[in-house]
Amino acid sequence: MFNIPKASVVMTTYNDSEYLIESIQSVLNQTFIDFEFIIVNDGSTDKTIDIINSFDDPRIIIINNLKNMGTSYSSNRAIEIARGEYIFRADSDDINYPNRFETQIQFMEGNKNIDICGSWADRLYDSGEIDLWSYPSTHNEILVGQLFYPNVIHPTLIIRRKVFLEHDITYDERISLTEDYNLFVRLIPKVNYHNIPECLIKYRKRKGSLSFDNNKNKPYLNRARLIALSKLEIFPTEKELEYHWILHDRRKLNDSESILQIVNWAYRLLVQNEKLEIYNQNILTRFITEKLKALTDIQQDLILETFELLNEHPINKYITNFFKFNLNIKKILSNNTNSEVYIYGFGTLGYSTYKFFVVNDITVNGIIDNNLTGKLFDSYEIGNKEELVSRHKTSIVIITILNNEVGEEVIEDLIKMGFHIDNLYKIKDFIIENKEV
Repeated sequence: MFNIPKASVVMTTYNDSEYLIESIQSVLNQTFIDFEFIIVNDGSTDKTIDIINSFDDPRIIIINNLKNMGTSYSSNRAIEIARGEYIFRADSDDINYPNRFETQIQFMEGNKNIDICGSWADRLYDSGEIDLWSYPSTHNEILVGQLFYPNVIHPTLIIRRKVFLEHDITYDERISLTEDYNLFVRLIPKVNYHNIPECLIKYRKRKGSLSFDNNKNKPYLNRARLIALSKLEIFPTEKELEYHWILHDRRKLNDSESILQIVNWAYRLLVQNEKLEIYNQNILTRFITEKLKALTDIQQDLILETFELLNEHPINKYITNFFKFNLNIKKILSNNTNSEVYIYGFGTLGYSTYKFFVVNDITVNGIIDNNLTGKLFDSYEIGNKEELVSRHKTSIVIITILNNEVGEEVIEDLIKMGFHIDNLYKIKDFIIENKEV
């Protein structure tokens, strides 16, 4: 009687002989050893099969496709014969760190509610440069992100085999790219995710590979996004799908009408989810607000028009209170009831600060931003810092600049103009981000 392994490792490979030895060795060298290793040679025409055969390890099981059938088909063939309780995904050009399997097995054994678990990765470029590839850890954050992208790194995954059996699901063999994302969105909201905030693999980001080319990926990504949006009973037109892409991609737009269309789309997502409760509404609100902030900041010449638009749009129901201000800010203002209040800096955070003050009936006497001097917003003419010279004894200044170095430079300049340090406040010190998950 053969012992049934705890886990099955699935690797598909096609003409990856340059990296294959190192990749296979990184699997065999794991500190956790109770696994079978299913390698699918997907019709390779290089030395792939010779390399696989050179390893003398009883855990290796070889499947040979007579011709190239694609990653989805090959993955499904391997999973069909897998016997382990868990399935590890591994790519044939990546390097698995020795503790990867042990770390993920321990996590899954201790968290029976999690069905799919990934991790962070060290991303290795052809140049030799390495950077961190990370995604959120918690299930609700991962799920919200899947409206736009996978939010887990496929070759870092450990999956309970019962996910495939109980949901009668396989990789879609009709598609050749982003097959992982397609699988994930079809599982919404049936499974629970987690990402371990630790780099457990070295992922090769090779120029020239299909996964590197966003233009080739886009139709496949959009196919998965259509499935994700259908969970919200949203069936977008081609134009609306482009709005969805822009909301994620933070593209420079040419006119305020285009920005309005993106905001309308974001509003539709929030309204539908509030009705159907597919995703955590607090996290979706935070996520979309961050997308809108990033989109707003890139508009430059249209930034004031964008703020005016947001000011009047019903999406304010959701995003106005995204940042919760510490009660200390009200205490500071109540202790300076005779002082004029100026907001210094009118980027996205300056706008959010202004909105907070308006909602809470706090009078704003002026807005200062050297880059927007002379422009009008909501009956204010935006001024520059020189206008504060004569007001240093009667005013407090709320500095809405997140960059510490720049913020400190502003404070130094204002002190030189006669302001007392006690009348200068960095708004970042009074922000509490809604972290509910």
